[in-house]
Amino acid sequence: MPEFRENDRHKTFHKLIHDGLDRVEVTVKAFKKDPTKYRPEKLREALDSFREPLYTHLAEEVYVQNCAL
Repeated sequence: MPEFRENDRHKTFHKLIHDGLDRVEVTVKAFKKDPTKYRPEKLREALDSFREPLYTHLAEEVYVQNCAL
């Protein structure tokens, strides 16, 4: 989407989202390595760490797409 190409807000959201996904990956790998240490609240924390930037970013992308129609 050209609207986001040189947009620092867009780049910041992507960084936060990717950092959150990395956190989820580390968390899941730790649980797979030792399932006895599984704690759903830890997974929830990892997912919540990027919830707001993800939802906001996706909402902005939908808005931009709808405006282009």
